[in-house]
Amino acid sequence: MKTVTILLLPFFILISCAGETEPRQENIEQLPEVAGTLPERGSTFEEQFSESDYDHSEYIGIMEYDAEKMAEWPSVAYRSDGFRPGIASEWIRVIYTPDREFIAAILYWNVPDEEPLAADLIETQWEEGEISGWTGTLGFSDDSHRYGFGIIEDRFTLLDEETGLFQEFFLEEDASAVSH
Repeated sequence: MKTVTILLLPFFILISCAGETEPRQENIEQLPEVAGTLPERGSTFEEQFSESDYDHSEYIGIMEYDAEKMAEWPSVAYRSDGFRPGIASEWIRVIYTPDREFIAAILYWNVPDEEPLAADLIETQWEEGEISGWTGTLGFSDDSHRYGFGIIEDRFTLLDEETGLFQEFFLEEDASAVSH
């Protein structure tokens, strides 16, 4: 009987303590240094904590491509040769914000059509790790396809998510100002 009592005692203590999960308002008011640090009731994790160092999707759609405004912004150009039939060369230019914190625009053009076409940025994210770089999804207004992309060191990769075609662009120019 002693053994059963000893085993059940922690169980009853646990049950009696489990009843209250929310912090009591009077306890918070007694500790003013803690009162402002707790999240509001009903708020989500995203509302309380920003991961903007890594997830840049909150900036997508805010910035429209403006050739004049972005002419002096840091940019990197990549080139792919002979990937598509009838197109000798294709280029991708990634334009970053002046502080290089975000991708402001991605442009595409090729030999037959040298007019740069701004991609619609659907999602961008900086991936930090053993190999760090940008990943994301983009599309073009005249095309229903969605393309996954990755930027690591001297390469820009593009994956057509519908067909599975994988295209690699190689570094051609790293410039802070480029004119077309």
